Amino acid sequence: MRSHRHRATLAWLLICAGAPALASAQVPAPAALDCPPAVRLEGGRVVAAAGQVDLAGWQGRIEAGSVRLSGVNVFEGPPADGAVLKPTTGSGGGRVSVWRFGGPDAGGRFLSCDYAEGLLRLHAPVPPGATSCTATLQRQRPQGTLSAGFVCR
Repeated sequence: MRSHRHRATLAWLLICAGAPALASAQVPAPAALDCPPAVRLEGGRVVAAAGQVDLAGWQGRIEAGSVRLSGVNVFEGPPADGAVLKPTTGSGGGRVSVWRFGGPDAGGRFLSCDYAEGLLRLHAPVPPGATSCTATLQRQRPQGTLSAGFVCR
């Protein structure tokens, strides 16, 4: 019993002897990292959005996974130019949209399937000679997944 009490006292003395060293150790200042208000994908990398200097300590990672179809568009010229055409006619709720083309377009017209609100786009040229394209969108139940297709004539 005496040796047990002796060991406990010795352990307490060692802890107390180390306490001043612990108290004088520098505690690091808190680090603050604010989430960037916007980022963009460029060349398969996450980069700072326009107007930001850098990602301020953050590193980007693109997860393997899928993004859902969020809509469709038709572009006058390359989609990178951003010239979205408004549908000539459409149904209530945007389920059917029709684009009619008046004449030839030197820059081409492109159909676009948009994912994640246009963050990712798949595009294909409108077939040569087509004078109209109709897009039909439908919500699939139970998840509400959007499906869409184009028919050009």
